[in-house]
Amino acid sequence: MKLISITLCIKITLISITIFITGCASTTPPEWYTSPKPDTNKYIYAAAQGRSLSHAKKMAINNVNEKLWTQVDSSFYMRDVAKENNGQSTSNNLIDNKINTKTAKLTLNGVEFLNTEENELGFFVEVRVKKELVRKQLILELNQLNNNAQSQLDSLKNSDSLLWWLKNQNAFQLKKDALIRIAMLSVVSPQDKFNTLLLDESLVSLSSVNSSLLIQIKTNKRNKKSASLLSDKFSLENISTTNTYNKYTTHTLTLISEPRKNIIGDAYVSTLVTELKLINKKGKTIASNEIISSGNSVTSYKMANEGASRHFAQQIDDHGLWTSLGITQ
Repeated sequence: MKLISITLCIKITLISITIFITGCASTTPPEWYTSPKPDTNKYIYAAAQGRSLSHAKKMAINNVNEKLWTQVDSSFYMRDVAKENNGQSTSNNLIDNKINTKTAKLTLNGVEFLNTEENELGFFVEVRVKKELVRKQLILELNQLNNNAQSQLDSLKNSDSLLWWLKNQNAFQLKKDALIRIAMLSVVSPQDKFNTLLLDESLVSLSSVNSSLLIQIKTNKRNKKSASLLSDKFSLENISTTNTYNKYTTHTLTLISEPRKNIIGDAYVSTLVTELKLINKKGKTIASNEIISSGNSVTSYKMANEGASRHFAQQIDDHGLWTSLGITQ
């Protein structure tokens, strides 16, 4: 009987301790979270709460990015930068609307985690980043963007114009990335000045090359429908095509189809094995591919051929124009 009483007392004691510990568990955020440190000339501070430690760390770093952007009147500043760098340019339309901070994150280096805490509310993290480190990172990335633009401009003279144009389709995004970094740099280091002249020049060259492209599509009577449909695909890329060669022709695209006919049951079946070959002005083949298309009809081979041509165009839509030609981007 005495043993049972002792056992019961121990159980009651353990339950009491558990209740006491649970009751004492923190249900309020830490003070450094509710009263965050203000930024200084040297550091940017931020704190965040998350469902896990890694989530809280990610949110804290995102908050540093948000701080960089809330100090920039992006809508006004970005237009001002574009005007200053290229007064006669229409590149202002790239950044006419205020940039969404969710699409303007900077991958920050040298983040210091000052405090971490976990309680019933979740995980809390406090971080700081040296403004000088952010400055160095922004300058490094801006230099890389400018160096890349210079490298691409230098390569134009020795590159095929169409392939160069395709390779540099991201020039608009690179210009936007540069303007984002210039705006952020104005926050952490107002005395540093950068321009986007090389990126502007790259955009001008991109537009010039695009407008100069003229592709002659060579085919025979059997391929006229396929050639017409293919011409429409080039038009969507703002590239001109022609049926005849002239001195402005930059490339020749040859379509050679081998037709195959068959009757299966009551249906006429037409199959086209089409070889595509793209040659530049210097006579160099820059791309080639083969597309097999088919169509069927219960009325005639003519209608089956029409179906094969449309299947040819559908495959180009499905795989993309450049992949269909044999160009890998």
